[in-house]
Amino acid sequence: MLHGSRLVNRLRYALSRYAVALRSVVSRSLYLVRTGAPRGVFFAYYAGMLDGGALRKEYRTQLENFDAAKRDLQVSNDWFSAHAPRWLAMMDAHGLRRTDVKALEIGSWEGLSSFFILSELPRAHLTCVDTWEGGDEHKDGTASSVAALSQVEFAFDANLSPFASRLTKFKGTSYAFFNDHDLHDHFDFIYVDGSHRSDDVIIDAVKSFEALKVGGVMIVDDYFWDYYPRATDNPAAAINLFLRLKKGAYEIIQVQDQLAVHKTAGSAGPLRASTGTEGTPGFESGIQPFHRLFLRWVSSCPAFRRGTGAGGAGHRLAGGMHRQNIFALSLLC
Repeated sequence: MLHGSRLVNRLRYALSRYAVALRSVVSRSLYLVRTGAPRGVFFAYYAGMLDGGALRKEYRTQLENFDAAKRDLQVSNDWFSAHAPRWLAMMDAHGLRRTDVKALEIGSWEGLSSFFILSELPRAHLTCVDTWEGGDEHKDGTASSVAALSQVEFAFDANLSPFASRLTKFKGTSYAFFNDHDLHDHFDFIYVDGSHRSDDVIIDAVKSFEALKVGGVMIVDDYFWDYYPRATDNPAAAINLFLRLKKGAYEIIQVQDQLAVHKTAGSAGPLRASTGTEGTPGFESGIQPFHRLFLRWVSSCPAFRRGTGAGGAGHRLAGGMHRQNIFALSLLC
């Protein structure tokens, strides 16, 4: 009788876990629809749902070493470690351990992912870009305490001090960084985790992809992040737009909480922020004619012209841009 009761309890537990997983898949699938995801994203998402456990077993030793190293770091929030198995698999699959690597990180916070990159890629030089002021979710206390926010840059400096010779720190917005550096086809690996507002994310994604070498890997964080009430204000809407704009120039490596692409072709030319006759930020080369025309129409909105600098690693180039315009473009491209 006791044996039967245990069996029933195990069955109930398994069914409850299955139900939770199924609800998550359905919810995320609907979110992909609402944010205009290309078909390839759906395929990659479903294909990658079951590989996490196998990867944790395959890279058990490296993950245990990373866990041990973390104990000596100043970390108030660990948003990264769950992604480590897939990062290790991507590093191996794309030969990043076997060569000198130029890496870029947009948004570094306390440097946990930076530490991981420099630890796992001993021949890498990493450029970290951040204001270390936090984004909306940090400043309102949702994702960070006031105490942690006040110490975040000190924690980054302490955590990355062993890698000083292989680290470049740029304190400022990502927009300022890309404006100050000509980086076309420069990096082998890029991690984008800056401002999570959709109008910031699209600029970070396009400019980072421009700076990525053909054959390089780019990871964009928080694909399913839904902090803002409207789906089109969150990263997925902008990431989906980026995927449509750059169709044919990449292959999707993975889609889970992060989206990763492998660059397979170069762009027609650098995409630069320009100044029109009225000082309106716009977009020029590197985009198909229809996309360019539509983006110029979007940039004509008065709210777009009011864009200012932003906290976090964002730049708010399109500070007040109507998110529905971003979403419309993602559906039309």
